[in-house]
Amino acid sequence: MKRAYLLSFCLFTCIALVLTCCNEKDPRPAPTITGIEPVSGKFNTSVIISGTDFEGSSLAVKINDKPVVITAVTATQLKVTIPKGARTGKVTVSNDGGSFDGPVFTYIPTVTVTTLAGDGTAGFLDATGQGAKFNGPSGVTFDNSGNLYVCDRSNSRIRKITPEGVTSTFFDPFYSPSANMTTRFSTPSGIAFDGVSNFYVAVARLSKVMKLNSSGVSRLVGADTIGFADGTGSQAMFAFPTSLIIDRQGNIIVADFVNKRVRKVTLEGVVTTIAGDGSMDFVTGKGIGSVWGLTQDSQSNLYFTNFELGRILKMTPEGDVTSFAGDGTIGFADGPSLSAKFSSTFGIAIDQSGALIIADGTNNRIRRISEGAVSTIAGDGTAGFVNGDGSVARFNSPFGLAINSDGEIYVCDLLNHAIRKIILE
Repeated sequence: MKRAYLLSFCLFTCIALVLTCCNEKDPRPAPTITGIEPVSGKFNTSVIISGTDFEGSSLAVKINDKPVVITAVTATQLKVTIPKGARTGKVTVSNDGGSFDGPVFTYIPTVTVTTLAGDGTAGFLDATGQGAKFNGPSGVTFDNSGNLYVCDRSNSRIRKITPEGVTSTFFDPFYSPSANMTTRFSTPSGIAFDGVSNFYVAVARLSKVMKLNSSGVSRLVGADTIGFADGTGSQAMFAFPTSLIIDRQGNIIVADFVNKRVRKVTLEGVVTTIAGDGSMDFVTGKGIGSVWGLTQDSQSNLYFTNFELGRILKMTPEGDVTSFAGDGTIGFADGPSLSAKFSSTFGIAIDQSGALIIADGTNNRIRRISEGAVSTIAGDGTAGFVNGDGSVARFNSPFGLAINSDGEIYVCDLLNHAIRKIILE
């Protein structure tokens, strides 16, 4: 019995050693890629990947590090289907022998433009979808539940739109119990949510920043007269603030349009100037012109849109301002960032990939800046009110915009008095 056990043990050990040696001498080869066809496309595009050693139970394909479904396989050819939101990136094939990075596949988003709310005519009406009416919507932000808040500028109200498209009046300064002669505002232009409970509103005509929450409305900063002065609370002076954001440190960053400056406001109401000297002389590195829109990336860089410089500007956390896109002349041209042309850019936001999305107002287009290039994602350049594919959609002075957690873009279509929705798939 003992001898039989020893023989069995020795036999098992020998088999294991043989298998180990075979594996060491003859591991599964890593795959290689010799080409892909086509090299670009939209989602659901079938792509043929040619190469070698496409074998093994762990065979997998990724594009831009996103898993891709394999629909057919031989040792030298794979057929895959491009998923939604794949984005541009290299093709990688892997198996239990290793992985191989192949050519870059260029992902072409499918862009669809619809109308969330508004019917194209000015008015005031709470309703669902295109039954609602607005008058010059100019700024938007989201709360934590995906509701959209709109500065209905010429109606002097803040409106709320649910994800289902139901529009209601969130704040009416003339009927709020907490409002008085110093807090009743007109022409709200920009709005931001702090992620907790407070909304901050840039009130252009009154040149103030207001604070809204469940307790009502109060003035955060801004004097009763228009001008320029840093200071605290009502001692600080603004001239037509157009938009604002909450930065990564919790400060409020304000585009002070007529003063041609960017201002920082602490939660205690202390105002300082962080960019601009009041001039349009960008060559000096100090003049930033009439800033309209603002956004911030994950590295705390700020980006400004500009009314008359034909540039998108970037400011580092250290305060250095450079031209990020645009050649400094007014017009329209896609292409390399610093050769592109813009005309009266307004809203700006940053998507989950780090690309900048811009409302190019006079050009009636929505533009995208990514990987050193500017492209048009929606709008054919003609003023109008048309839904559909991005290449045929029409806007009439796209203004403020915001991007939700699903990557959907919402645009204040100012002269169409509507809120438009753009889906990139």
